[in-house]
Amino acid sequence: MRGNSLVCKNGHLREENTNGRGRCKLCRAEAERKRRRDKKQGVFKPQSEFPKGYCLRGHERTPENLYAGGACKQCAKQSVRKRYAANPESYWKQSRAWVAANPERNRKMKSDWDKKNPDKTRAFRKKYRYNMTMEEFQERLTAQEGKCPLCLSELLDFSKTVVDHDHRCCTGAKICGKCIRGLLCKPCNWALGHLKDNVDTLKRAIEYLERYESLVH
Repeated sequence: MRGNSLVCKNGHLREENTNGRGRCKLCRAEAERKRRRDKKQGVFKPQSEFPKGYCLRGHERTPENLYAGGACKQCAKQSVRKRYAANPESYWKQSRAWVAANPERNRKMKSDWDKKNPDKTRAFRKKYRYNMTMEEFQERLTAQEGKCPLCLSELLDFSKTVVDHDHRCCTGAKICGKCIRGLLCKPCNWALGHLKDNVDTLKRAIEYLERYESLVH
């Protein structure tokens, strides 16, 4: 059958199933179904099936560098950078449209990426929200001897360490970075927030505590 020019290598009739490039439609459909099935199951092709173990752009085809369907991650990243450099507005327009059409999938992808890259996620959020690099964060933490300046508890967990800033300068979700006062633990930051950073209120709170301190002594 394979030697017959009227059929493809898998025995499909060429006359009925050939596309414009002379390729068998049924074979391509079967290959696509297999690719999607392997992608869903997380199956990788053996490295021996790829020419010399490298993609056409010279990236090594290792399981870490391949998507489930066999596509090279490095090539995909280069393609995205190229499209962005050619037309940033079109890139972001398509990106926002995809996010709007796939909110659940986008949320899951972001969550999975955050779990796999906690350091990068933390650095991005510090830079995005506080205009502060992780190096600057570490410098401030070192200057405070790794402690909250109010309660003197140790700031060991980054997730429980809050960047405190003057709300008279920036009131939104993003701040300029110039109004950062220091690093606090969450309870102390909440306390200042509930007291609205009011010095007079804090003084009255101190007087109130001192007035009734003798009740338990």
